[in-house]
Amino acid sequence: MGNSGGEGEDRVAKRKRQEGHSPKRAGTPLQRRLFAFCTGMSGFLVVLFAVLLLAFGINGSGREAAYHFVGGELSHLDNELSADLGRLSVQGIALSEQLSANADSFWRRAGMAAGDLQSQPQQLEPLLAAQVQTMKGMIGQARCSGVFLLLDATVNPALEGAESSRAGLFLIKTQPSAVDAVGSKLHYLRGPAEIARENGVELLGQWRMEFDLSEVDCFKEVMNQAREQPETPLSRLYRWSGRVSLKGNSGSGILLCVPLRSEDGTVFGVCGFEMSDRLFKLDYSPNSDAYTQAFAAIAPVEDGVFHIERGMIAGNYYLTSMRMERPLSMALEREGFFCYTDGSDRFGGLHSELKLYPDDSPYGEQKWALAVMLPQTVLARAVKGNSSYLLLIVLLLFGLSFVSSIFISRRYLRPVTEALNRIKSRDYGVTAPTPYVEINDLMEFLAQQEEARGQEVAAGRITGEMPPLFEQFLGNVKTLSKAERKVFDLYIEGYHAQEIAEELHLSINTIKTHNRRIFAKLNVSTRKELLVYLDMMRELDMIGKG
Repeated sequence: MGNSGGEGEDRVAKRKRQEGHSPKRAGTPLQRRLFAFCTGMSGFLVVLFAVLLLAFGINGSGREAAYHFVGGELSHLDNELSADLGRLSVQGIALSEQLSANADSFWRRAGMAAGDLQSQPQQLEPLLAAQVQTMKGMIGQARCSGVFLLLDATVNPALEGAESSRAGLFLIKTQPSAVDAVGSKLHYLRGPAEIARENGVELLGQWRMEFDLSEVDCFKEVMNQAREQPETPLSRLYRWSGRVSLKGNSGSGILLCVPLRSEDGTVFGVCGFEMSDRLFKLDYSPNSDAYTQAFAAIAPVEDGVFHIERGMIAGNYYLTSMRMERPLSMALEREGFFCYTDGSDRFGGLHSELKLYPDDSPYGEQKWALAVMLPQTVLARAVKGNSSYLLLIVLLLFGLSFVSSIFISRRYLRPVTEALNRIKSRDYGVTAPTPYVEINDLMEFLAQQEEARGQEVAAGRITGEMPPLFEQFLGNVKTLSKAERKVFDLYIEGYHAQEIAEELHLSINTIKTHNRRIFAKLNVSTRKELLVYLDMMRELDMIGKG
């Protein structure tokens, strides 16, 4: 029963084929399936690549690189600057002690005391002249841009403004980066002109004879503090000023101020060293080709405010500290960087406290900080790092995978589709083999089947017997439509496909469509097999009888 049911189904399918009904195609073409597979696999690999990058923090490498640079530069500059400022503080104390000892010797020779200095202004110039060589020697040893000496007295107390005018000396290096005085020419910024001529020191264009106390608040403060604490050693009484610019001087810097105290305890002035903006820029600028807009800054810090207007800046981006004339508020942001802003300009970076004074110094509560910053926009791009590049790479890889999928699907399926077309047209003849062994085997098998059928028909012609296949062929001829029969009859007359198209005024594609239907209804595989049957019909005189 099962077999008879199966045979019935086969007959129905065969009858449908003979009637020209083609079953509805189900499924997806192989090329499309291969393309989808390649695209899906490539997409999966691309997504996996991106996920791995994110999982291992490569996407955050920009932030890590920026944080590493800023933190590394901050640590390096902090160590270097703290050591240099600490060394300069010690040298400033030594300078004060030496100048005070020189002054004590001068007063003993002059038969006077430190307290007589204001009442004997004629002794000021000789006293200053006696200090020049010591100052020249100390400036050659110190990493500084200048050395100064201020006496708490003026040459002419009767002059207008004498209450703020003070005698002194200020020597400036022309090469502030040079530690050794050899090859570093000195200039004269403050002091009697005669002393400059006697020592071969050239006057600067900004030269003035005396200091103005109003220029530097630190001068008075240091002397007053030393007078209030006569027992406190000099190592606790020095102070760093904020950024100052002496009147007439185009440059600016911070000053180390150390009181001058005689052997009898009289405070008679201030001395110290200058670190200019130029020296700070030369020695403490961040070093990076990748972050060219980075800059370092030192400034006092009070209540979360970075007073950069009183500090100094070093970096290629800001060539002058005059561009920063407003204090910056500080706030920690999510990325681990601090934001520094004056309300209009915004910067991002890190800072650390500079320990300028001993814990028991009267100035110990005055805090300074060193910061390494970048403009906020620059830092934001750096923090994003390679996120945009990563997205671009992912998109590029996906595009390449898409194109590769198209190429692979077409390249490797072309032989398959060509073989299928040959099977559809029942062309099993000898042609160039495909790259696939399985397809070649299939085509060879079908060719052998065709040859066997041809041999069966030929045997029937020789014996004069009508083979079963020929009988089926004759029966199938009756199933042809009128249009198909016209084409069939022209084949009987010996016409070719192109000639039939011209004869019937049809396109060659239409003839090919009729051919496929005729072949299907007649159950023949090739034109060669059809011609065999037609020859048999001629021999049996069946032409025109169907």
